[in-house]
Amino acid sequence: MKNTQAMIRLALILSILHVSLPKSFAQFKVYQNENGQVLTTVDRYGPGTIGTTAYNKYTYMGSPFLTFPVWQKGKIWLDTHGKAITCELAYNLLNNEVLCRFSGDSTAKLVTPEVFTVNGNEFVRQQNKLLGIDYRLYATVLYDGPTKLLLSLAKRIDSYLTINNGYTFVKENSIAGEYKTLSNYYIRKGEAKPEFIVLTKNSVLAALYDQSEKIAARLPDRKLTLADVAAALAYYDSLTATDWVNKSSSAIHSDSSQIYPMGYAINKAPLSKDPVFNQGLHHKILYPSEAWTQGIYGRVYAGFEINEQGRIKNIVILSPDNGGAGFIEAVKNGLEKIPDVDANFSGKYALPIAFTFTNMSEKTSAHVPVNRLPDERLEGRTVLEEFVIPMVVKKPITASREVWGYYK
Repeated sequence: MKNTQAMIRLALILSILHVSLPKSFAQFKVYQNENGQVLTTVDRYGPGTIGTTAYNKYTYMGSPFLTFPVWQKGKIWLDTHGKAITCELAYNLLNNEVLCRFSGDSTAKLVTPEVFTVNGNEFVRQQNKLLGIDYRLYATVLYDGPTKLLLSLAKRIDSYLTINNGYTFVKENSIAGEYKTLSNYYIRKGEAKPEFIVLTKNSVLAALYDQSEKIAARLPDRKLTLADVAAALAYYDSLTATDWVNKSSSAIHSDSSQIYPMGYAINKAPLSKDPVFNQGLHHKILYPSEAWTQGIYGRVYAGFEINEQGRIKNIVILSPDNGGAGFIEAVKNGLEKIPDVDANFSGKYALPIAFTFTNMSEKTSAHVPVNRLPDERLEGRTVLEEFVIPMVVKKPITASREVWGYYK
């Protein structure tokens, strides 16, 4: 190849771990050829040292990095309240790593900033700021409301190699494959874990499940644009803000420690509307198969405490045993798996959970449980808004029935 001295190159020595094998090493060179194409050459050495005889060389179209040239001027913020640090940055989209190189320093440092900017783009590390849970995701914020629309870039290798009888062949022009850029979209509610979406109506409604009926009419059936999703999130935020105010305003009282049988503790933001808690309920408590296959529905009241670290503890079932349906086990197991919430929610709670059942072969409306606990059995607890877990099936008609056992 001509003018190799003029080529822009980056060499990185990376350790690549193989299952059940010693370490092997790969040297990456990212450069531009005389036709302006960006290429990456990988010199891969077998177990041992770089001097080993086990050696393969592959060339790929493109590069694993965000930009070319790989090193670009940028800024990093190591914490949200710190000052910006100027350096040269290389963002590896294949393994989600940020490399920083300061002026006059030939050594690259692996950093984990809260925020960084490179090539005019800002990337924010997604994590639970209250609890320090790292979701290992850098993203650009496309809609910045209480509920955010995020774009995370990644790369994958599409291989051109074929394997025949244990031998590897390159299909065309000695190019082993190419790096493809992937655009992944997420919706993030408050401090909850970002939820992956595709740009379709069903995917967005699945992420906004708690207001899906109201939002559905505002979303077109075609493939969505980013503007469509942003508008849906703005509407969702307006709905949840109104709901939050309505729930809180019903509990106005001078005694901030008083608890009402079917209301919230005074001056405490409703835990039911907390995105982390709500997301945990939605994903961790599932309708048990032994119940819906028999057309069984019911209501469970769970009691629990949140300690000063925001951890859910002392889970008990307050309602009668509906043994055999699996509801109690589903609720207890699900609550045990919910991540820690804001410690400001510390207190003693009761949560009603309704498992509703719809058999489209029987009728189009849901069977909703009618049994409820008397107020005296909820005494001393903040009673949260009921969480509904629906099940919709279409099967030969069976006799749907509610289960509600006896107090022990």
